[in-house]
Amino acid sequence: MMEREGMETLTETIEVVRVADGVSEFEYRLAAARDSFHYYARIGKAQSDGFDVTVWPLPRIGEVRLDYEFPAYTSLAPQRRPLGTGVAALAGTKVELEGVTNTQVESGRL
Repeated sequence: MMEREGMETLTETIEVVRVADGVSEFEYRLAAARDSFHYYARIGKAQSDGFDVTVWPLPRIGEVRLDYEFPAYTSLAPQRRPLGTGVAALAGTKVELEGVTNTQVESGRL
């Protein structure tokens, strides 16, 4: 049984995948979930504990800014620019990328 807030409860019959040592095993693959849901298994009168699945939005980076620190020979002051269409700078320029994610993330890489 799968329950989603504000939607009908989904009930599906699942076939036994294998039996080993008298224990029946079942398998269910869920397509990419778009919404959070609660689920549990029911066989006859027995019911498992319930479990919650929380779907988080796909992390995206927005408000990307580039900080340019130009080589001393250019006499150019540091600049902050939006990302725009890419990064272009003179050789030796230090460029720092900064942005904000739409959801909390542990780490990232380019």
